[in-house]
Amino acid sequence: MRFDGGSYITPKGVNQDVLDEIAAGKEHFLYHFGIGIKIGAPIIRDVRDMIGKVFLIDPSQLRDMLGDLRFVVGCGKPNRVRKFAPQVAEAIGAKPPSGWAFRDMLQSTAFGLMPMIKPDGFVSTGGWRPIGDMGRYTTIKCGPILISSHGMGFGSAEIWIEEMAMLLHIAGVHDQVELIRLGTGGGVDMKKGEIFIAKQAVNQDLMPYHYVNTGEGGVYLYDASASPEITAGLIAAARRVGFIVHSGAVLSVDGFYGPQFRRDGGTASPLVPEEQMRILAKLRDELGIKMMEMEALVILSRAKAAGIASSLCNVAIVTREQGDQIDSKPHELADFDTRPATVIQEYMRGRLAEEGAIPWRRHNPLGRAA
Repeated sequence: MRFDGGSYITPKGVNQDVLDEIAAGKEHFLYHFGIGIKIGAPIIRDVRDMIGKVFLIDPSQLRDMLGDLRFVVGCGKPNRVRKFAPQVAEAIGAKPPSGWAFRDMLQSTAFGLMPMIKPDGFVSTGGWRPIGDMGRYTTIKCGPILISSHGMGFGSAEIWIEEMAMLLHIAGVHDQVELIRLGTGGGVDMKKGEIFIAKQAVNQDLMPYHYVNTGEGGVYLYDASASPEITAGLIAAARRVGFIVHSGAVLSVDGFYGPQFRRDGGTASPLVPEEQMRILAKLRDELGIKMMEMEALVILSRAKAAGIASSLCNVAIVTREQGDQIDSKPHELADFDTRPATVIQEYMRGRLAEEGAIPWRRHNPLGRAA
C-alpha cells in the first residue's frame, strides 16, 4: 500500500518464502541463535553434529520443544535473563531437568544446548532449558515462558526479533505467544523507580513507525503500536503489586546520547540547556511521550508485522527534566532493575492461572508469589 508518496506500509506476516524453502527440504539458519532448521535433521547427541556453531533441528523437534510456549520476555542484558529465569521458574513451579541446577545451564561453554541433551535427551517440553548457542543471545525456557537477551540498540534488537519471529512461526506458536520487552529507560515526567507500559513507540521524527530504506528513494513503514490487551494487563499487574505506573508513547531511537537529546556525552552537544528543556516539554505535553530508550521501536514493529502480540514494561532510572546522569546508588539501581520483572511475572502468573495452567496464588507486597 502506497503511503505519503514514496513510502509503503509493510504487509503483515512471516517471510513465507523461507517457510516454503524449509518445507521443500532446504536448510535455513537462524545464525545468531545458533539454530538451523532442516526437515529430517537427526536428534543432536554430540557437539560434533553441529554445523559451525549451529545446531540443526527438524521442525517437528522445534514444535515439541516450544509447543507449550505462551510468553517470550526480551531483555537487554544476559544477566537479566539469569536473574529473572529462576524467579519465573519458582513462581510457576518449573524445575530444572533431573540432575541439573540452574548454574549448570549457564556454565562457561558457549553451547547452551549441551545441558539440554544431558541427562534427559533433546526433545522435551517443560522445566528449564537453554535454547541454541548462548554465546550471542542468552535464551532460557522455563515451562511456557521463554526469556531471552536481545542486546542493546536497534541493530542487536532487529536481529533478535527477526530470528525470534521466524523461530516462533516455524514452531507454530506465533499466534499463542505474547512477547514483552523488559528494560530500563529515561523517564519524562516520571520519578525514578516508576513503571512505564507502552501504548506505542515513536521514532526520531516522532512518528509511530520504524523506517527501513527501500534502496530506491522510498521507505517501508513498520507500525510500532503495542497490543492494547497486553498493555492493559501489564498496567493492572503493576497496580496489583503496588507500583506507580504510567502509560503512553516511548521515544525509541538508535543512540543513547544525542538522539535522546542528552548533553552528557563525550562530544560537544549542539543543545543548550534551554533548548533541551523545551524539547522535553514538547515531548511530554504535546506528544504524550513518557520514556526514552533504544529497542522498543524495532521490537514492537517487527513483532506486529509478524503477527505476534507484544508490549513493553520498563522502569525509569532517571528523570530527564532533572538531568541526564544516572546518579542513583548501586542498591537503588538494583532495586529498580527488579521492578519490571516483578510486574511481568505477576502478569504472566495471572494469565496462566486464568487459563488453568498453574494454581492462582495471591501476590504479597514483596513482589513474590504467596
